[in-house]
Amino acid sequence: MGETYRGYQITIAWNSETTGYDFIITPPDNGKIITSEDSYFYDYNAVKAAKVKIDELFH
Repeated sequence: MGETYRGYQITIAWNSETTGYDFIITPPDNGKIITSEDSYFYDYNAVKAAKVKIDELFH
């Protein structure tokens, strides 16, 4: 699952070790990839957290 938010690609992936969803943020220039520190029970919570992280870091 993935979507674009403010030009950044958000990818959501299942983490079987933590039994939750993690996010991966890829910048438009394919620069440094940012991953979630926590796992989320629902995928939409991981997307929401990724958007907050993008807003904090880049805007």
